[in-house]
This record gives sequence, structure tokens and C-alpha cells, in this order.
Amino acid sequence: MTLLRLMLEFIKTGLFSVGGGLATLPFLYEMSAATGWFSHADTAKASAARQNWLV
Repeated sequence: MTLLRLMLEFIKTGLFSVGGGLATLPFLYEMSAATGWFSHADTAKASAARQNWLV
């Protein structure tokens, strides 16, 4: 059941977040609050690492 929920959350994120990686952040923050799979700090660190890697 967890795998199905994970799949549905990322499908929702992919469908409604047009505009690149930063557009996914609100969906990821909402997912972390609803599920507890990762913290807001984890999301912020992943975003910072991704932005640093792209430069």
C-alpha cells in the first residue's frame, strides 16, 4: 500500500507541477507534511543540492 501511495503522490506531482524543479517544491512540502516520509529540512537540502549541482 505504501508503494502505491508513493506512486500516486509522484504522479500527482508530475502532472501538476509544470515549470521545472522549483515548481515541485510545494507538492513535496505538502507530501512531507501529510505522510512524514521526509522532513521539510530534507526537502530544502535536496533542493539546495540540486541547484548547486546544476551550476
